[in-house]
Amino acid sequence: MVKSSFILAGFEAFGRIVNNFILGKKPERWNQNFTYTDLSHYFDSTISGFLHSYGEDYAIRKNLKTYGKSQMKMIKRFTDTGLFKNTNLYLDSGGYQISTGKLNRYYSEALLDNYYDFVVEANSLFDRTFILDVSPGQNCVMFENFQDVYDKNLRSYNEAITLPDNVRKKMIYVHHFRTPKLSEIYKRLLIENNFYEYFDHFACGGIVANMASDLKIPCLVYIIPLITLLKETIKAKRNYLNFHVLGGASYRDVLFYELFKEVVMRYHKIELNITYDSSGVFRQIFVARYIHAIDNFGNVRKMNIKSDNLDRKFYEGVSIREVLDRNINTMARRFNFKEIDIMNGIYDDKTMHEDVKVYTMLYIFSLYSKLTTNFKKWAVEVLDVYESGDQERFTDLCLEQTKRAAQGRYSSKVRYKTYSIGRSIEMLKDLDEDRCDHYITKYLAPDEFTYLDKTCQLMEI
Repeated sequence: MVKSSFILAGFEAFGRIVNNFILGKKPERWNQNFTYTDLSHYFDSTISGFLHSYGEDYAIRKNLKTYGKSQMKMIKRFTDTGLFKNTNLYLDSGGYQISTGKLNRYYSEALLDNYYDFVVEANSLFDRTFILDVSPGQNCVMFENFQDVYDKNLRSYNEAITLPDNVRKKMIYVHHFRTPKLSEIYKRLLIENNFYEYFDHFACGGIVANMASDLKIPCLVYIIPLITLLKETIKAKRNYLNFHVLGGASYRDVLFYELFKEVVMRYHKIELNITYDSSGVFRQIFVARYIHAIDNFGNVRKMNIKSDNLDRKFYEGVSIREVLDRNINTMARRFNFKEIDIMNGIYDDKTMHEDVKVYTMLYIFSLYSKLTTNFKKWAVEVLDVYESGDQERFTDLCLEQTKRAAQGRYSSKVRYKTYSIGRSIEMLKDLDEDRCDHYITKYLAPDEFTYLDKTCQLMEI
């Protein structure tokens, strides 16, 4: 199977869960199932990394002078186990916490002052670090107007390009686009300041923030920032683009990423490396109590694993408990982990058994890998059909696979996404930035942060 580009956000939470299991927090569940080295090799075959957010606990610390040291101590406690030896570790800045209002003005300003010092000091602990992007949100208290958004980001991005080369080369430049003003501001930052030339890795933000508008815009929304960055890639005469999507990690998203990679290679001879992150695995398993599994029709469906649901049928003749047992232990055998007992229960009262907890997370990682392998093959096939001019066959292939990635449901969203695929391919072929700007203005304007629309007038690019 192909290694997926999935990155789990919440590396410390995952490390804690695995550590507690291996150290025998509940010794009756630990059976020398695997070693730290076994897991490290497993990650090397399944996912691309783990992410820790520097700003996640910033607001609850009274003494910020010791915050960086405590962060490094915590990170080293997990990395010293060897668990993350064969996978990349990413550091997010905390810009998201500013955007959502989790940080007040004092903590937001402190983050701007302290983040890059931490990045330099902790450089050896991370493989990738995100630039501190300061983007507005509805509860954000950081900005007075749009000019303030530009100025604070310019300050942050200018500081980033002065970092030592070995630090800056690891840094991921973040480009926002999700409203007309944000698109204007971040394109101005990128182009007027020639920031592209200083970085090897790029990302787009805002994918998750305004998902409702995705049903309005007549293209797959991720291609809008991608086109801007591809044009800069061509201008810089590079044959690769490392592109990270912050938060866009649904299976349908992964399907489209594989298609974009194929399109960009065929028409621009650029190797597009797309990664994406999510912390949703924790909520799915430990709060909502569901995972995804492939049914007998090839659909990726939600599977409710609450205790009173385990003996219900997932598909004809097969219970949810049986599907869970089959999937988890097939994964265990493939990677030489010891199998675990699913059939006799997965909960101790209302708490999930430690072995089930860990193995279920590992199963999800392997599912990303399996689906990436399938989607990569589909992307080649569907683009061949697209180039042949067989529009009916192309539409059928797009609809069939998009529906499978969305639980087999022929919903209005699936239908809309399907009919956006052809237009998205055309835009990626042509790198049609004018159409991108038109779509942002026409379809994303309702998401604008109007509370910042004072007297500010930004220069046109």
